[in-house]
Amino acid sequence: MRAPVELLRTNRDYRRYALARLSSTIGTTVAPLGLAFAIIEAGGGAAALGWC
Repeated sequence: MRAPVELLRTNRDYRRYALARLSSTIGTTVAPLGLAFAIIEAGGGAAALGWC
């Protein structure tokens, strides 16, 4: 466990990569939730959510 922490601390390029990867994963995970709320806000119900 010490090696990855040391790599994040000392290597600027790896730190940027790790943050980019983390933000990409969070965005991919949250996208379906945002889509569901957008459909509900537009007036769709359970059937509209089932279609997407």
